[in-house]
Amino acid sequence: MNYREVAQASKTPGRTRHLFIYNLLNYISVVDLPGYGFAKVSKSLRDNWSILIEEYLNKAKNLKRALCLIECTELFTPYDYVLLDMFIMKNIPFQIIVTKIDKLKAEELHHAMIKIISIIENYKKKVKVFNENIHKKNNTFKKESCEFNINEYLFNVSSLKRFGIQELRANLSLIALDNAKIKQR
Repeated sequence: MNYREVAQASKTPGRTRHLFIYNLLNYISVVDLPGYGFAKVSKSLRDNWSILIEEYLNKAKNLKRALCLIECTELFTPYDYVLLDMFIMKNIPFQIIVTKIDKLKAEELHHAMIKIISIIENYKKKVKVFNENIHKKNNTFKKESCEFNINEYLFNVSSLKRFGIQELRANLSLIALDNAKIKQR
């Protein structure tokens, strides 16, 4: 199936304004959340999106992995950091997908990847310190700690040039295969 007809992409950031759920062969559901990092929308709408996303993440019981799409020319926006914080505080496994890599030269992409890896490493350190502080304060490390549950493979993709799309699809297929095995038990 070609999902281009199903999930319309827009050149204007912030066009996704609701949760869109795509059920793929009953083995995996892909949920498209509002991408509010670059959207030119009111603060109240952006705040509503944040609430919508947080409510979804609170209620999603079978969430296997969240994919955080980061545009390579902009890297992390303040809203991306909020989303990463949500993933970490809610112990949600996640993965970074670096998009629009066709917009950068090889050396620029290399520097962008180094910066992304540095940001990830800093987050790991912050989570470790947070957990140590909670443990010292409450002596309840297991109950209240948070996890930095990242799949460390960074996918680099370009929908325009079709770079990395097959690899990303293969990764999603593995998640679906794991779900199929779980459902068959």
